[in-house]
Amino acid sequence: MSAAPRLAEAEVPVDPVQGLDELPYGFIAVGFDLTISYASHGAHELLGYEPGDLVGRSAVDRLDPDDFDRILGLFEQLTDDADRRRTEPSSARHVELSLRLLDGHDRWLSIGATGRLLDREGPFFLMLRPNQVDRSMGELVRGMALGHSTSELVEIVTNLVRAQFPGRDAWVVSRLDASVPLARGTTALPPSIAVAAATAGAPVRSFKAGGSGQGGYWAVAIDDAGGHRVGALVVSAPPGELHPTPYDVDILQQDAQVASLVLRREIDELALQLAMSTDQLTGADNRGSFQAAVADLGPDSLEVAVLYVDLDRFKAINDRFGHACGDRVLRNTVERIRASIRSEDLLARLGGDEFAVLCRRIDHDDAQQLLRRVRASLNDRAHPGERHGDAPAGAPVGCGASVGMATATSPSELNDLIERADAAMYAVKHADFAGG
Repeated sequence: MSAAPRLAEAEVPVDPVQGLDELPYGFIAVGFDLTISYASHGAHELLGYEPGDLVGRSAVDRLDPDDFDRILGLFEQLTDDADRRRTEPSSARHVELSLRLLDGHDRWLSIGATGRLLDREGPFFLMLRPNQVDRSMGELVRGMALGHSTSELVEIVTNLVRAQFPGRDAWVVSRLDASVPLARGTTALPPSIAVAAATAGAPVRSFKAGGSGQGGYWAVAIDDAGGHRVGALVVSAPPGELHPTPYDVDILQQDAQVASLVLRREIDELALQLAMSTDQLTGADNRGSFQAAVADLGPDSLEVAVLYVDLDRFKAINDRFGHACGDRVLRNTVERIRASIRSEDLLARLGGDEFAVLCRRIDHDDAQQLLRRVRASLNDRAHPGERHGDAPAGAPVGCGASVGMATATSPSELNDLIERADAAMYAVKHADFAGG
């Protein structure tokens, strides 16, 4: 009994469109003349056409003219790269693009597409879906309206990028503090890359990874409404493809627009927090901010010192020279105190002519030296660098001050720290006036 004949592999026809009608996406196949040779049931539904209406049509009639040259250039690139792409993993052989098409009711639709050229001769297959950027933008706006955290909103952005660039990592880098950009994303981003991406001059940059044989990074600038750089969107590049194609850039720039909503909201929130915690006249922290900082003190902040400052004869300056001059004295007071304390110390205007300084992790000797510097600075009537400006002739730049200090070396001493500093200041004031 002879063996049953076996069909050679080449004799088994493969239909590239078999089963596509059952998938929850729209698929079309176009030739190099942009004539549609196949359209799945999902494509007709997405684009609003009756079944069969798309086949035989020219996509040129439905395509936004601004996308025409880009699509033709993409076909040429894929044809030139066909042999190389066949040796790559399947996930690396498709391209992502966005385009606008007229639907069956002559309305423009923003479409996201994953494209694949099966062989050098075509056709070019496109999997169509509602534009991922538009969908993510809607999700982002809903999240912002519901008060989602910045981390949750960043996750929406990075998920968007990973959906468009499968297998890649993505980060949103904020340069709210330009010296230490904050990168949030799927994994850790090397700090050097975060700094370079956030401070790069060009809108789109590529960066090499540290180790040999590794890929690099693509970075797209994120600007605020005024065109100022607020951060960057960073995506890991595949090995051997350090520079993004024009189509990659187009997608990433759309993604960066989505990410800009997150950073703009973060900037607005920080500005609001700053306004709520800052004394608008002098730029120092306000009473609420200072009290909150003292309330948050813990064992890791010890040893702690609080300086309490009260200006002398300030009311007389307002009465004689006017409130504009008094305001200038208050601003000069803040400048003098800032020049006398450490950069990490917190300076606040508590109200009127009263100020306070919070010094964390400072020992007794350093606190005493700082107290002496502040007293000397505020009682120096000819502080260098200060100008009278538009103040009346003879108007003072300062009026002297009484300064008291309290310290805490244990948690139990933190409870009444401000009150003890206030009492020390009044003791100094009474002694000075008694002696005068």
